[in-house]
Amino acid sequence: MTAVATLVVKYASTIPPDVGLIICLFIVALVFFGLQRFIDRRRNRPSSKETVESTPEAEQIPDVNIEELRGRIKELEDGKAADARTIEQQRTQIGQLQHDAQTHSMRAEFRDRQLETLKTQYEWLHEMAEEQAKDISKYVVVEQVRFCYHEFIAPIPYLIFAVDIRNKSVFDITIEDEMKGHIRIAGERLHGEKELVHNPKIPPSDKGTLTIKQRLGSVEVELVKGCEKEYLGAFYYFDKLEIMIAARTEIPRFERPPLQLPEHISSKDNEIAQLKNELASLHRRSETIVRLNLALGGAYTLANLFEAGEPPSKERIEHWFNSTLRGHIHPDELEALCEGLPELTDSPVEQRDLIEKYCFKLRRRIAEERHKQ
Repeated sequence: MTAVATLVVKYASTIPPDVGLIICLFIVALVFFGLQRFIDRRRNRPSSKETVESTPEAEQIPDVNIEELRGRIKELEDGKAADARTIEQQRTQIGQLQHDAQTHSMRAEFRDRQLETLKTQYEWLHEMAEEQAKDISKYVVVEQVRFCYHEFIAPIPYLIFAVDIRNKSVFDITIEDEMKGHIRIAGERLHGEKELVHNPKIPPSDKGTLTIKQRLGSVEVELVKGCEKEYLGAFYYFDKLEIMIAARTEIPRFERPPLQLPEHISSKDNEIAQLKNELASLHRRSETIVRLNLALGGAYTLANLFEAGEPPSKERIEHWFNSTLRGHIHPDELEALCEGLPELTDSPVEQRDLIEKYCFKLRRRIAEERHKQ
């Protein structure tokens, strides 16, 4: 401002007074106007804090509690840590599942190999089963049908029969409970109800017995009693009775064929069979006694030589032992006979004592066979 005033004074003397006054007034007006605008701008300029608060961005920042923000940040950090632990646990579980899957896969492969090995080892059994399934009735055989007993004084009289079945197949065999047809006696059909009161499952290469209960009417009871008085007893006919082998649904399959029953049986078949068994037992016992007597005769011959003062040689005694004892007595019987006896020596006194012990054991063994019931 000082420089402007000096300039005005310097040039004012060269300008006419009227013009100079006007010019001075104009300059003063300009200076005043400039000062006024400068003052107005200074008054209207906002402070830095007010500038910041008046910006659109500052207007959008909410009034938030710092502690609350810290709490939320901590919650987020804790949640992140928990998520990290969960992820680690899931990774561990995934690893365990992968290990288990690998173990199961190895076991499955091992079982497959075992199965293939078993198939190879038992291929012959599969072939046999397929062959038997073509006609299972050839391998399920009725060995015997037996009359067991009758009960005439029961509220409903009945007869009991037993069917012995031999399962020669490789299958478990079952028999159907329902029976078709009928049993006959003296040409007459027995009309009473029939049932299998015992029907077991028969394993492979095993035996089972069915039990049949045949109910009787009053007329049939008298008929059975009359037939029982015959010399050979009552004859029961099974040619019209049908008992079925249960079908097999698993592979290899087979149909339901009937059992091959005998045409007839006698009520006294058991007695006849018992007599036959007793005769066979007597025959075996008599043969045993004959063989023991032969051995005892040889022992008596040796003992008589010792009594006569002419003891037999060791070779003759060994010949009697090897030819007579071993040749006529069963090995098990010979082992029991020789049990507790000393070996043959060169001493005549010990030889004589050994022969006498053999004689005593042979006599006792013969007496046991003769007194058997």
